[in-house]
Amino acid sequence: MGVKKNIASICQLFNLLQSSWMMILMAFIRYPGIQDSTWFAGLTFFQLIFTCLIMQSLLLASVAPLNCSEPTTKSLLMAIREEVIDYSDARPVISLKTPTNVTVDLTLYGILGVNEKSQVLETYLWVRTRWQIEGLTWDPAECGTKKISLPREKIWFPDIVINEFMDENRAPDTYYVYVTSTGQVIDGRPFHIISSCKLDIYTFPFDFQNCTYTFNSYKHSRDDVQLFFYKPVKDIFKESLDLMTTKGEWELIDMLAEKPVYSFLEGAWDNLIVHVGGILNIEGNLECVLAAACSTMT
Repeated sequence: MGVKKNIASICQLFNLLQSSWMMILMAFIRYPGIQDSTWFAGLTFFQLIFTCLIMQSLLLASVAPLNCSEPTTKSLLMAIREEVIDYSDARPVISLKTPTNVTVDLTLYGILGVNEKSQVLETYLWVRTRWQIEGLTWDPAECGTKKISLPREKIWFPDIVINEFMDENRAPDTYYVYVTSTGQVIDGRPFHIISSCKLDIYTFPFDFQNCTYTFNSYKHSRDDVQLFFYKPVKDIFKESLDLMTTKGEWELIDMLAEKPVYSFLEGAWDNLIVHVGGILNIEGNLECVLAAACSTMT
């Protein structure tokens, strides 16, 4: 039974308990000889039981699994459409006071170029994000699978941006995300990034460069969306070294990470910052470096 169907049951329970409460209240009125302390103690105790039952019912409703009539793609898709897709215009939470936690993971797959004169870095990233559709679960045996791929535009999607972008994403578009039987959404996208980076070439050949990628939500403050690293930055660095296919003029030395919170106008925003440290390896290209240095001094 889905969440919406359980709401009707909760309302019925609410009405039943309310009727019982009124019956007890009438009994106290009919027998005025009961002491005041007994009156208030009994009423308070009943209020406590009433509140606990309502909270328990709400909790059970929020985690009720989808009802698949058969273990087929069609049955699961129909259930998901009713409970998720039809409500994709808003964040997937039971209460809008609950923030959506989004984890970010990335792999620096390639360093395609460095433009010392324009102070930009061209890279290729794999970025993976994960978040939860609150209250969504299904039985893999009943529905036939542990996960299903859905078009990205059919579900709510966090508006995570990379602040250092200087141009549009040149990587191929991807159109699908995975939704698991536990309600987790897993998205993976390639990014061909032209990003701003302050390059210091005056200490060549001892220059250590530090470029950054800053991830944050463009619109949602941390009251609505909170960001977290999916894994330690040392694992991101190791994986990037293992999988990097090209590094051009840049030799990757280290990666660091931090999570500052920036306040602005009406709220505060989570930021995930990845520092990419490296050395410009420009043997045979010294003339280009000197030309870039001269142009920045004039």
